[in-house]
Amino acid sequence: MTRSDRFGNRFTGNNWPGQMPGGRFGDGIGWLASEDKKGAAVMRGSCWNSDRAGKQPRHFLVVVLTVALGLVADQSACGALRFYASFDKTFDAEVAGGSPSGLLLRRGAKLVADGKWGRAVRGHAKSQLAYDVLGNLDLDRGTIEFFAKMDPFADGQWAYNFIDLSGAHGMKLGVSRQGRSKSFVLGWTVGTRTGWIPNAQRFVHHGTWQHYAITWDLTAGPGKGVVAVFVDGARRVHADDVDPLAWSPDQIFLGSSYTGASIDDLAIHDEVRFVENFAPRKKTLLQVALQKQPSKNKASSSPQKPFGRPGLVNGDFEDWQDGRPVGWNLVGNTVLVKDDGYRFSGRSSMLLKSGKYIEKYPYRGTSSDPMALTPNRSYRLRAWVSTPQSPVGDLRFDIVSSDGTLVGSYSSGWSTSHGWLPVDLSFRTNDCRQYTVSIYLRRHKNEFYGLMWIDNLRLEMNGESDQVVSEAEKARGFSLFSRSVMETSRFEKRMPSQGERIDRLSVSMGRGEYEPAFLGLYALRGLGEVDVRLVGDLKGPSGSRLDASAVTVRRVQESLLPLTRPRGVDRGGMLAWWATIKTSEETAPGQYTGRLQVMVAGKPVAEIPLRVNVMDLRLPSPRAAFLVYHHETYVPDRFLTPALRRAYYRDMVEHGMNTVTVYNNADVDGKRLDFSHNTGYPAGDPRRAYGLDTTMKMILDSGLCRSGQPVLWLTSRSGEKGYGWGGTPEPALKAMLGEWKKRKWPEPLFYATDEPGGTGPRAEAARSLLKTIKSWGLPIRTTTAGLDPEVLGKYFDVWIQGEAGVSQDSVRLAEKLKSEVWTYTCHGMHQNMPFPRALYGFWAARTGIKGVASWAYYDNKIWTADANGNVSGDPRTRLSQVCLSPSGPIPTIAWEAIREGVDDYRYLQFLQDLVARAETVVKTLAARSEALLTEEDRQMIDRREEQKKRRMAEIRPRLQLVRWEAKTDAERRGEQAWLAVRRIRSVLSLVQLSTKSMLMAIPFDAMSTRLGLAHGGHWSTYAPPMGPMIEGANMRTIADDHRRLVASHILYLQDTLDRNQPGADR
Repeated sequence: MTRSDRFGNRFTGNNWPGQMPGGRFGDGIGWLASEDKKGAAVMRGSCWNSDRAGKQPRHFLVVVLTVALGLVADQSACGALRFYASFDKTFDAEVAGGSPSGLLLRRGAKLVADGKWGRAVRGHAKSQLAYDVLGNLDLDRGTIEFFAKMDPFADGQWAYNFIDLSGAHGMKLGVSRQGRSKSFVLGWTVGTRTGWIPNAQRFVHHGTWQHYAITWDLTAGPGKGVVAVFVDGARRVHADDVDPLAWSPDQIFLGSSYTGASIDDLAIHDEVRFVENFAPRKKTLLQVALQKQPSKNKASSSPQKPFGRPGLVNGDFEDWQDGRPVGWNLVGNTVLVKDDGYRFSGRSSMLLKSGKYIEKYPYRGTSSDPMALTPNRSYRLRAWVSTPQSPVGDLRFDIVSSDGTLVGSYSSGWSTSHGWLPVDLSFRTNDCRQYTVSIYLRRHKNEFYGLMWIDNLRLEMNGESDQVVSEAEKARGFSLFSRSVMETSRFEKRMPSQGERIDRLSVSMGRGEYEPAFLGLYALRGLGEVDVRLVGDLKGPSGSRLDASAVTVRRVQESLLPLTRPRGVDRGGMLAWWATIKTSEETAPGQYTGRLQVMVAGKPVAEIPLRVNVMDLRLPSPRAAFLVYHHETYVPDRFLTPALRRAYYRDMVEHGMNTVTVYNNADVDGKRLDFSHNTGYPAGDPRRAYGLDTTMKMILDSGLCRSGQPVLWLTSRSGEKGYGWGGTPEPALKAMLGEWKKRKWPEPLFYATDEPGGTGPRAEAARSLLKTIKSWGLPIRTTTAGLDPEVLGKYFDVWIQGEAGVSQDSVRLAEKLKSEVWTYTCHGMHQNMPFPRALYGFWAARTGIKGVASWAYYDNKIWTADANGNVSGDPRTRLSQVCLSPSGPIPTIAWEAIREGVDDYRYLQFLQDLVARAETVVKTLAARSEALLTEEDRQMIDRREEQKKRRMAEIRPRLQLVRWEAKTDAERRGEQAWLAVRRIRSVLSLVQLSTKSMLMAIPFDAMSTRLGLAHGGHWSTYAPPMGPMIEGANMRTIADDHRRLVASHILYLQDTLDRNQPGADR
């Protein structure tokens, strides 16, 4: 297969040149220098990292020259100009041995009028203006020269990169502050050699155009290469111990990374043009360049040296040399050990551990040699890891491109000790062609003995390759795509496939439902202020409409979905939105059409039709109890205004919840009651002002508990005579129950103790408390979470078991003891969508549990957002279903998945009710036919209808035809009833068999598969088994397929019943 890269170069096959993360200016590379006899710096080079050493990072003025893998140079064309860009008209070069295209990979760089001659290019922040190295540079010998003018360093700025050839062995030239002083450092890097000149403010000046030149000759062999750097013609750097380059860079970056400088008249030559001090030229090279042809090499489109290894090398860690695995390098305070005994597969694994007990660096790890990967493609990295002896703080797999961008990352979070577990990471390459895999292991607290075994590391390309881009997409700068909302998490890690490209956005939904659709944008160039908006109402059948307020557009922001706002995106980047449509039970069925506009910089650039198919089915309220634990103790005071309190309860209703926890108590002293205050909080706490009367009114006004579900009531009291859940004295509890009944509030489930288990002090305390409560004979059911039903089941009326503890045995035991089984989870990380959807949806229906709960609606005081959805703080355990903001709760994708799960449950409940109704209709029609026809008549009708089917299908038709015709009006009515019975039974049989097959394929204990997950990273991506793992099955989206199947059964059966109603007996 022949491919072209972004610069127009063509390559054959899959061995596409790649790129790797090179040492970045200021990323821990230091420069050391001494003066030679002529006053130039002689570079001796060392490696230094202030951050890892725990010191204040030094800020120095650096001219960094990084030479990575080289291009082919035609030595016979010595002295020829290889590359020249004046920047007078465009970013493109006037002369180029390779591609002349200057691509703005990251927005910010621009052409400015005040150049040295004509216009110049100016970088900004982390802008990236890139040129291809292929054909434009000789890695063995050459000169880069240009003019540059810097601005004074502003607050927060500390480095300017003039030029950066990205790669494992690259060239870099830049300046930086020297510590916190006003002094500068001039630094350079060539391959593995790096150096810097302190106090460079002696000859590097702000606001002045200065000439810079870098020369290199690496042809003399290892340790004998010569590098020089000149500023305004004066040689400031001279190094004569530089190694040849092992790997090739693939991009030349100008003005990137915290730049505040302009660059003009960039030229690259195939010779060392300057050896001694010289007078910089006084005019542009433009006229000279236009008269010359660039140096051309016979193989200028191919690198002289590879961009990296053709793929991941030695991922099974079986080949070792000099105490380390071939193709892998040490990082930090690390020791790598070949372990032939404990391994996942093959002959050996790699053991990663600390070199010392007192670590100089906060992590230990290893990084791969650079790999050549295809730009802008989806990949999958898989490995097996084990920490059998002790927990670790954090295991990380990072994939970094040559320009330093983190394109993929896996973090285990805190990890318990465990055997062999898989790590699976999908990522997407950017425009670079060189990448490294780094594996880091952070220590756990103060423990230095954490060990990690790694084995069977594999890397493979995922999905489709080249995309066909239309002229319209090229003109507007982006393509649009859609995929299941269930694949929102890490959506940017997978390139959109051809099948996901769309010209309209479609949604199918019932009446009385919320349904989201995913809209993605892939940027073909850098775009600023991109947004999506709905234009007007949606028009439906017979003049009906869906008001614009029924459609909410939210932006995908990691695991959050704030309301949409304009955002920027770089070339090759992706943005995504959710458009969520709301229908009511009164919404007329049919198709509704509207328009979504994609805005760029405030102007509409593209329009996409939005089509909503409203099916003729009204979803019922679920009979099961659905809730999230909502404890205001975790909510910061500023987010507990009356308006926000009401907003939280409304939000729960809008996400399918029909009950809630009530952490509220009216017991003052064991006898007296106060329904206007919550005695669970001490005086002075603002939460105390919201007693049961106020709280229950908010709950009921929101719509919670309308369909008869009980609330979970958790009573506690602060102060000297305080108590925990369920400790309310008998007189106070009896009196509160009396007042509760007078107010006609929903049934309270009295929550007594918490997670008692089955053995130990907590279990004994729970048994004692429940015996006491039962002895009072009060009309109240009791409940708790996390109990062992075999031991404590007989004391509780409702068992809220952990999702992994629900089994057929526990359900049978509950039936025997006349108790109810509910479930809850505190492992539902808010990046995960398949897990909560299954928990509240098809798995809940499969097991028949009576209630589902999650911890928690919000449990993190330091994770909040402003009114625009900009988040601050640490999400920590990531168990909060929403992030709080002054304008209301911002949903996570997991919270939206819970609503999808509840709707799955409602669809299935609708179908089950419809089946029951159909069975009743069949009984009615069958009785009528039996009254009007003889058994022989019905048998003849059956044979006649079977004959028709066989003849239509041409399946061995009978020679003797069966004939039966009604002779009387009664027989005709009996025939109609019996034919209706046959039709309904046929559809019923299909629906029941298909639905049963779907549900029975879901393991009853599907959620217990979570028990083997030791990494928080696994919890965030875990998808429970919701069906057989056949080839091509996607556990993230299988609930979508189940929903479509159930909806099709509903419509089919519903239509069959409508066409075969019993009617009046005439």
